Amino acid sequence: MPNTIRMSWPYPSENQDPFYEAFEALMAAVDASAYAGREDRNIALMGGGTVSWSIVPLTDVATLIWTAPLEVLSPNVGFRHNILAGSLALSDGQLVYCSLTRAPTSNLTTVVLLASSIPPTADGDSWFVLGIRRGSRFYWRNGKVLNDGDSLEVLQTNGAGFGIAGNVVRFQIPVVLNEATDQAAYQAVGNYWFDPAEWAVAGLTTTVVFRVIGFVTAPGLLGDILVRDLLGAVDLAVVPFTGPGDTAPTHKQVALPATAAQMEFRVRVAGGIPPIDRFICRWAAIEVQQTVA
Repeated sequence: MPNTIRMSWPYPSENQDPFYEAFEALMAAVDASAYAGREDRNIALMGGGTVSWSIVPLTDVATLIWTAPLEVLSPNVGFRHNILAGSLALSDGQLVYCSLTRAPTSNLTTVVLLASSIPPTADGDSWFVLGIRRGSRFYWRNGKVLNDGDSLEVLQTNGAGFGIAGNVVRFQIPVVLNEATDQAAYQAVGNYWFDPAEWAVAGLTTTVVFRVIGFVTAPGLLGDILVRDLLGAVDLAVVPFTGPGDTAPTHKQVALPATAAQMEFRVRVAGGIPPIDRFICRWAAIEVQQTVA
């Protein structure tokens, strides 16, 4: 009995006699695929608790974590497929998918799988794609997106504003680039003015984060970046880099107050011999995060 090329549907061969059994097999395959398509078109994703998405800087390691069962509701019959709380490590381009029992007669449990494409198997009508990693983001099939560092109830909406309670919009403003020092005293390397009034939007909460990638050139050194508010004459944060743990470019971040500030960025290194031993800042930025209340 021949099969179609893409969907592997069986069909009667030319002049097959009797042909009815093959015709029945064809119609059963068409019915199963059409049913799966209609179900997938209307499926609802729910639950998951707090969903986190993070990428280890300077690597390709990305982790998706959900703290409560993900629920895949079959709208045709009203029963759910539950995916237990867990985590996945994804490479760029990988799909997250699961196998669904079509027209279930009770709530069921299924598991998530990873692949660059769903397998072209005979039971392909059971596969259901949940999302995909593209670059630094994770895209859910319902259009919601997780950015690096997001941790939110992504599958629970508040019905207002951006439509995703806890969703974060990020803006990064570079402030320090390729700055190095071999001095034990702080050296000023950059400035940034932050005014919360410029970022005020109804329904959004503003958070400020200082991100930096840097390293010390030898074990035993102590390098750091100081963020000082010249307006209020106070230190806002210190980001330390110590050998041997930070002798390779390392990403760090620290929260800053979301208040008006004239920030000055200062770097230093201690415990070394100039000019051989240094602290090097590869990249730094102020990240303003706007969170849906």
